[in-house]
Amino acid sequence: PVGFADLVNVLRTNGTGLNTLVWIDGMGAWEKAADNPTVVERLRSRRSAVPPPPPRSPGAAPAARTDSSRAEASYEQTADTHPWRRFFARCLDATFAAYLIGIVGAVVFFSAAAAFSFSASPLLLAILLFPLLLLFAVLFLLVEAFCLSRFGTTPGKALYGISVRSLEGRRLTFKRALWRAFAVLVRGQGLWLPFVSLVTAIVAYITLKRDGQTTWDRDGDIVVRHRPFSVLRIVVLIVIWLSVVVVFVAGYT
Repeated sequence: PVGFADLVNVLRTNGTGLNTLVWIDGMGAWEKAADNPTVVERLRSRRSAVPPPPPRSPGAAPAARTDSSRAEASYEQTADTHPWRRFFARCLDATFAAYLIGIVGAVVFFSAAAAFSFSASPLLLAILLFPLLLLFAVLFLLVEAFCLSRFGTTPGKALYGISVRSLEGRRLTFKRALWRAFAVLVRGQGLWLPFVSLVTAIVAYITLKRDGQTTWDRDGDIVVRHRPFSVLRIVVLIVIWLSVVVVFVAGYT
């Protein structure tokens, strides 16, 4: 069995294209992909049935290869799992961005306060909170989209061994990556609004566990792949999270 991404690669590279024989759950026999216009769409259902033996008659069109090892599993076979890894990877990305933007914002704000001799009171900081959050959201979306389109991952995702690709295994375009980043912000994080974000996060978690894919990745034909965890990766993540906690505590003491 192969996932959708592997099937696309087979159809592109095996020399027979849409003459390749395919089978999915519900079909009585193997048939050419070109003879069934709905076969690609039906493959996305990820039904895990056992196919019948491929035909071996002389001259028959070759069937899609099924000898891929686990280490070379398709994007869909390794995709859309580990919701907590994805959650903590996004938390790391948000933390890195918040620290960077917070440091820059603090330097600019207090420098302006000193230059123009006005008081940096808590009330003034509260008034500026909304535009600062809006600026943070915009910059976060742009940086995430750039990282996904340029590297196929973000710093947090890279640390957790997560990559984001198209169904064909290519990096996303900037426009597509920006759409995904905004969709995650709205559908997965509820625009960071109190209670709303909790509801959207729960719904996204349930959808991911039930369907094996989030709604934004499904709608955007996007696949999330996870690399196996190594001991070194675990140690690095522990050190990073401890550093985040220390910096956070130090900022309030």
